[in-house]
Amino acid sequence: MEVIVKGPSIQILLILCLVIIVISYLSITLAMRLFPEYRTMKLKKLYWVLNVLAVIGFAMGRGVFDTYFLSEILVKLVISWFMAQLFVLLLLPFFYFIKKAVLKYFNTETVEVDMTRRRLIKGIALSLPLASIGMSTYGAFYGSKQVEILKHTIVLPDLDATLENFKIAQISDVHLGLFFSVHKFRRILERVKAESPDVLVITGDLIDEVRMLDQTVLLLNEYASAFTKGIYFSFGNHEYFKNFPVIKKALEESKVKVLRNTSELLVEAKKPLYLLGVDYPWTDRAQEQIEKCKEMTAEAMKNVPTESTKVLLSHHPACIDAAYENGIDLTLTGHTHGGQVAVMGQTLLPVRYKYMRGMYRTNHRYGYVSTGAGSWFPFRMGCPAEVTIFTLKTK
Repeated sequence: MEVIVKGPSIQILLILCLVIIVISYLSITLAMRLFPEYRTMKLKKLYWVLNVLAVIGFAMGRGVFDTYFLSEILVKLVISWFMAQLFVLLLLPFFYFIKKAVLKYFNTETVEVDMTRRRLIKGIALSLPLASIGMSTYGAFYGSKQVEILKHTIVLPDLDATLENFKIAQISDVHLGLFFSVHKFRRILERVKAESPDVLVITGDLIDEVRMLDQTVLLLNEYASAFTKGIYFSFGNHEYFKNFPVIKKALEESKVKVLRNTSELLVEAKKPLYLLGVDYPWTDRAQEQIEKCKEMTAEAMKNVPTESTKVLLSHHPACIDAAYENGIDLTLTGHTHGGQVAVMGQTLLPVRYKYMRGMYRTNHRYGYVSTGAGSWFPFRMGCPAEVTIFTLKTK
């Protein structure tokens, strides 16, 4: 019997709410300590009123009004507000040292110097929220819209000659819904088609709004012939969050081939190419996810000959280690979104996975974690969305 709906546990939701409250409290408290300009009761009241309105706006934008055009803008404004508070916390040490430098440099006790010092500190105080809001607005309204095409060469010395330059396109974490339209998905598919890949694989979290499912399936059917080996799909957690049986049925009745703990011969050759796919490893603990990945990968490997080139589709990167153990040449995953907010490739958000973003390698075994083409949380900075092209080569 299929599970109709799964979702984040109540513990995760409570932790998320707690994190937001702590960030909101710390950002205003520390800013007030650093800059006396913020130490007014009116400002503090306004700050918490805006926080309450932001929570209400988010709830309404993702529920009551999510079919209206302005709901996307409303939710992005809310996200900008909360992310601005996080940036205040991150920028405070920098502004602290700037203030210290100003006080040290302008240390002569004269009226003129004192006035100059006051003006500078007031300007620094004002630039803190402006810089934070500027960064958060960029991430919500611009950074979340950009999608890059990345290209990787996968060197497999024992690759069959007939597979030289074989191209695999990966799209992951589209999250079709409020922040990712079917029209935008069409543009992405058109860009992928222009790269002339042999096969397109979609590694889960395709649908966030079930009402967009029919349009999405029609679009995938339309583009299926653009890829000589077709379109393949593995399930993510958001397919379960919505209505798994409905999404599963629609995909299985489409031209998309679903791989759920199974495999398929993609190219016949002396050393053939097999495509494998596993389900989402549903469990509450990280170690149990790893064990689940081992079980599902072993099941998918049942009809795959040892002497073959193997590519595994898995939404969760926890399955990369199981793929290494089973001699799978390339594992394509997503789920993490790369953290979405990053500096020098390292996420600033409290989200950590063993395999977080980009390419990982053990000998001639590859594991890849896509940052995703879309997101359910409309904010990106230092971690652009992507679709990825992998080209198989012998050297």
